Amino acid sequence: MRPGFSLRSITCGIRCLALAGTVLFVAGAAALQPRPADDRADLGQLEQRLLDTYPHVRHVDPDSVAALVANPAETITFDVRDDGEFAVSHIPGAIRVDADIRSDAFLAQFGDRLAGRTVVFYCSVGVRSSKLAGRLTEELRRRGASRIYNLSGGIFRWHNEQRPLVDASGATRYVHPFDPHWGRYVSRRDLTRMTPIPAR
Repeated sequence: MRPGFSLRSITCGIRCLALAGTVLFVAGAAALQPRPADDRADLGQLEQRLLDTYPHVRHVDPDSVAALVANPAETITFDVRDDGEFAVSHIPGAIRVDADIRSDAFLAQFGDRLAGRTVVFYCSVGVRSSKLAGRLTEELRRRGASRIYNLSGGIFRWHNEQRPLVDASGATRYVHPFDPHWGRYVSRRDLTRMTPIPAR
């Protein structure tokens, strides 16, 4: 035995290592457990924050949007999400646009379709769509849009209320959760997908 090491100190060291290993094992096992159902975030609170953050944007509830999109001759709906999100599902009749689209590019593409129509923007929860609606509102009014709205709670609230969604093949029950953090605002987690259902 080397000088300065006793049997007692070696035994203590072994016990400490064993205890540390047990702690790491328990912590790792806990991390692998599924998240509890009560980790859902309050979408209503987020909606209120967006109302406060974007007071110049008119926010409307899903009932109002459902009535509007039922009449596509008078309403044009824009989905302000990425291609992958849109592919999983979107509100029937919605047109996807980039959240960062320039005003001139938007008007060049859609300007001749705005006169006399209501324009509705939505995204996952309303952050991206509120920003875009706020940025474009004055230009849209100059092009003759009658009203400009943001869907309060976004497609997550629409999905939570079990309203109709479609993908490239037709009706679907799924919604893209964006990521684990934002996905906490979806009440039916079993109906989230990161990729679309294969063509049916």
